[in-house]
Amino acid sequence: MKHESSKLEGIGKYVVLMFDEVSVKDDLVFDKNTGELIGFMNLGEDLNNMFRKNQGAQNSVASHALVFIVCGVASKLKFVLGYFATCTATSGMLVPLLWRAIGYCESYAGLKAISVVSDKASSNQKLYQIHQNSLQSVAYKTTNVFSREYCRPLFFSSDSPHLLKTARNNLAN
Repeated sequence: MKHESSKLEGIGKYVVLMFDEVSVKDDLVFDKNTGELIGFMNLGEDLNNMFRKNQGAQNSVASHALVFIVCGVASKLKFVLGYFATCTATSGMLVPLLWRAIGYCESYAGLKAISVVSDKASSNQKLYQIHQNSLQSVAYKTTNVFSREYCRPLFFSSDSPHLLKTARNNLAN
């Protein structure tokens, strides 16, 4: 990634950071060192249930993956920055992960994050509200603290295709 981003100049360095929590099958097996998908773990229904029961509350099997994706605004840059296994992500979990992702883009990769895009899940909305200041009636931007430019804002927005899908589903019901 550093190699690709180092070739970009000017507005080509501006990126959008998107994140979403997606459901995963509980019998998928990943290599924890490489992140590579190995395959499915299917021991049969009885053994699978016993395995899940033995995992216990502290080592519960993840039901979701929180994925961070970087997309260029004026370039063809697009890559998965990282993913985290979760049961469900709270706004308290999202804040440090979001700023770590932005810091990585800005400091290591030399990219300029100008926007964060997510769906309208309640934890995402709370994440945005955490960044609301007293002058804003709605949390739509904050100062990008990793920016080397003076007070470059970081804008928050919702994933419009997801909003259209939600509206369609609500109208259908």
